[in-house]
Amino acid sequence: METLTIRELRNHPGAAQEELARAGELLLTNNGRPVALMLAVDSTNLEETMEVVRRAKGQLALKKLRRQAANQGLDQLDLEAINQQIDATREERRK
Repeated sequence: METLTIRELRNHPGAAQEELARAGELLLTNNGRPVALMLAVDSTNLEETMEVVRRAKGQLALKKLRRQAANQGLDQLDLEAINQQIDATREERRK
């Protein structure tokens, strides 16, 4: 994947737009660190693209939660233990 720095975007927005149109996607970086993914869109595919991106973000969040649960051994809980955890959390939030 091709990269684009924030400085390049700020100083040469037209060139950045041309590069995005050519490549279809660019990784935006700041001090060498990734900060955003830029995707080429147009008015005919904007809503569909946003729906796909939102779903992908949701899947990544779920994957992260599952990994955290596995690391804490929580993926081995049965339904009763899960419900006890939920009840305890709700009780704690009420206080």
